[in-house]
Amino acid sequence: MIQRQTPLQTAPRSGWRILSLLATLLPLVMAGCQSPTTIRVQKQPTATPPPRIEPLDGSVGRVISVNASLRFVVLDFSLSRQPNPGERLELTRQGTVVGELKTGYHARGNTVEADIVSGAPAPGDEARPVRTAGGRE
Repeated sequence: MIQRQTPLQTAPRSGWRILSLLATLLPLVMAGCQSPTTIRVQKQPTATPPPRIEPLDGSVGRVISVNASLRFVVLDFSLSRQPNPGERLELTRQGTVVGELKTGYHARGNTVEADIVSGAPAPGDEARPVRTAGGRE
């Protein structure tokens, strides 16, 4: 009996090697041709906060209570020197002057009472001694 050979069986073996090599390398070559997409993000310029005003003597108090109807506040001077009675204080909120206070004669521990001269204080505001043109209190 005579066996008939199919065209695949008659092809030279070197052709199959080349074809299998191409089949293996073609996906690798195609993957290397694709360039990754780069997304460029522009950095937004950050807004610089206003400079903090720090008194030279470090005397800074925080408003802990406000009584708007009687026009006085209670200040906490835990970490700094307490102001003298009758001393004027500048009220600042996030570095901006928002009012003025005048310390009273009532103090207990680290807290001091102050009358509201101008502005609308809120808890968390900072109170600092008012500086005159000569730089002294």
